[in-house]
Amino acid sequence: MIRYISLVVLFFSIIGLAQTQKDLDKLYELDQKGKYSEVINESTRLIKLYPEGANVYYCYYMRGFSYMESENYYKAEPDLKKCVELNPKWVHGLNDLYVLYFETEEYGKAIPLIKKVINMRDKPIDHHDLGFAYFRTNDFQNSIKSYSNYLNTGVGDDEIYFKRLALYERGKAKNSLQKGRGCDDVSSALQKAYVESKYYPSSLYMLEFKSLDYATKNGCITYRTADIYEKAMRKAYKNVFR
Repeated sequence: MIRYISLVVLFFSIIGLAQTQKDLDKLYELDQKGKYSEVINESTRLIKLYPEGANVYYCYYMRGFSYMESENYYKAEPDLKKCVELNPKWVHGLNDLYVLYFETEEYGKAIPLIKKVINMRDKPIDHHDLGFAYFRTNDFQNSIKSYSNYLNTGVGDDEIYFKRLALYERGKAKNSLQKGRGCDDVSSALQKAYVESKYYPSSLYMLEFKSLDYATKNGCITYRTADIYEKAMRKAYKNVFR
């Protein structure tokens, strides 16, 4: 009799696990279609149904990610933190929690998370993001180090903007520590932008003209060079956003 009851419990446990996997697949499909409100509702149902389930961390993740995509950062944070708590070795949870802190501009909270992500997968873009976070917390020394790590990894041409931003911000960080020290980086970033404006005008939409003002005012380029760069980039902007 006891053996029979055990088999029944095992049977229904297997059914429950299968149903859970089926539901998780459904969550993924809804997410891929951008149906975030449905993901939130379905995740909530699964969390209530399987509060101790092995995959419940994924439900918290999907709900938190959907809140974040819906710009409801207040509700996204506890879900993503819960995901990390339940599965601290799952890199996607850590990654999206630090992305959330980028969205809320809480860069100090993002830094330890990015470091954990780097220890787990060490992608070039993670070093870029660490440099970005350090720069915004005025830790210029570590920003320079992280941006240098990123630029030394041989990142591909598909990261044109990130490479240029890394150069530009590393130059600004160097200048913050010693005036004029970072001019080579800043002028190099603007030279790249000038060249790209001829071939990849759409790649410039994230390089704001304040970088030209900064470079000119800090003596990194001459006013004549700045005028040439500005005309080229304004022409590129006009072609893309006319």
